[in-house]
Amino acid sequence: MKFGFILGPDYSGTTEIALELARTGDFQVPRPRGLDFFSLKCPGIIIPSGLYKKHTTIAPASYMKLFRKLKKEPAIDASESYFYWPWAVQLIERYIHKAKYVLVIREPIARLTHQYLDGPKRQPPIKDILEQEVRWRRNAIYPWHDVHNRLHQCQYDTFIEHILTIVNDSDRVLFVKWEDYVQNTVVEMARIQYFLGGPELMFPERHDERYYQPLDSVFDDHSRKLIWRFAAPRYSAIEKLTGLNLESWLRA
Repeated sequence: MKFGFILGPDYSGTTEIALELARTGDFQVPRPRGLDFFSLKCPGIIIPSGLYKKHTTIAPASYMKLFRKLKKEPAIDASESYFYWPWAVQLIERYIHKAKYVLVIREPIARLTHQYLDGPKRQPPIKDILEQEVRWRRNAIYPWHDVHNRLHQCQYDTFIEHILTIVNDSDRVLFVKWEDYVQNTVVEMARIQYFLGGPELMFPERHDERYYQPLDSVFDDHSRKLIWRFAAPRYSAIEKLTGLNLESWLRA
């Protein structure tokens, strides 16, 4: 069975792309918001000894059962957690033969704005959250402890480089910039479906409007500078890894 994994940071468009593929009826998408089978949320996961004192095994047959009813190829799993957790892609590569990966990235300030606005109604001001995370970042002993840190999540090159090292086959990785997807959905979806090996389909220009409305920034100048300090120095590395043009991000 052919498998395609749609990975990316939270609020970068992975679910939207999975929904578009599911609407066609020609891709097997059990749950557009992601199965998270190979990440920490899955019981029975292999946890690296350097991070947690837990050692169990995972049964690939349990994963295959999730797709058995639909009987279509390729099968799609869109899970943001696979992008962040270091062992997720290692497990996929171990159990899924020649899986393909679509990596979606989005301009960090816009993504964090969306994430913050979609969070709990009663949460601290974003300035307080980010300053706290700066302190956590300084005190982090093991880099992957920062996986839930909003500022660390902006440093996409850390995660992309890890994934590319594990996969070690550029023909099985496709990079998509969210802004390009929004600007020309038909072209980007055609590129994605061709890469995944699905049927040749025409994708209509229709979206969940929540994802496309302009977001009024909730960040003051201090918060924007914090994000910029963590994210912007990585843009050249991200461009080199992905081949994408991130010039529009520099004007954000």
